[in-house]
Amino acid sequence: ALPENITNTSQTQITDLRLVHVVPNEFKTGDVQFNLQIQNNGTTELKDIGAFITGKGFSTYEIVPIDSLKPNEKSYILVMGNVKEAGIIELAIKISDKALDKVFNRNITVIDTASVEDKEKLAALEKKEVEKKALVSGLLVQLNDLKANFTMLEKELETKKDENYDVSSVNLDDLKKLVRDAEAALIKGDSEQGEVSFTLALDEYKNQKIKIEEAKKIKKSFTQILRENALLISTFAGSLIALFTLIEILKKKKESLYQKIKEVRVDKNTRIVVEKKQNDKQSKKEEDNDPPNFDLPGNDNN
Repeated sequence: ALPENITNTSQTQITDLRLVHVVPNEFKTGDVQFNLQIQNNGTTELKDIGAFITGKGFSTYEIVPIDSLKPNEKSYILVMGNVKEAGIIELAIKISDKALDKVFNRNITVIDTASVEDKEKLAALEKKEVEKKALVSGLLVQLNDLKANFTMLEKELETKKDENYDVSSVNLDDLKKLVRDAEAALIKGDSEQGEVSFTLALDEYKNQKIKIEEAKKIKKSFTQILRENALLISTFAGSLIALFTLIEILKKKKESLYQKIKEVRVDKNTRIVVEKKQNDKQSKKEEDNDPPNFDLPGNDNN
């Protein structure tokens, strides 16, 4: 037992499942494929989920199990077999994985193809099968359109996020799950469950699309603007600091050079020589600027 001041907070793991749907529930004698829709009702993942069916005149010869099923997920186990007895037959359907065995009872109606009395029932069943196939085909076409629209909706959602719209209320997870459920059911020929899942998926698509279209743009706060432009601001500030640093360095170099010039002592004789050279240069320049003096005939004053 745990001490009084310590409580056990770990969640109890639950292993459970349920049989949601059995298709078909009415068929003629001979070979048949049962599509068993299973849902994980527990809190742990189920793996290698198989099924075995027994009943009067029925024999199982092939099973396609579910590899894994997470909590709340649904999927199908396929059971192929043969039924020889006609009438209303009770089936015992055993569903099991490594840690669980559950048995579900279901009644099915089997029509004898050789019976004269069942001819009308057989005709009605065949008509129903044709209608079901047409329904499944039509739903698959609509489902493909919905999948294409769903892809576009995902892109639109990403665009809204990038443009800073408030799409916090939008969640496409349920829509994605319903689309998958509808597709799985229709592929297995379960027109009833497929139609239900498709209808729910279509409604969910419309609801989420409205939320995306009506999303409002989020006004950015001053803090957000600063945060988003932090790199630009820091780069600009760094450039300014570098510029001011360079100016200070040049200023200090100028002051240092000026100070060195002031400290230089010029010898008296050196100064005289420099002044003499400067005077000689000035005299030479003045001579060069004087106009030439040409002695012309008749200008001799002597």
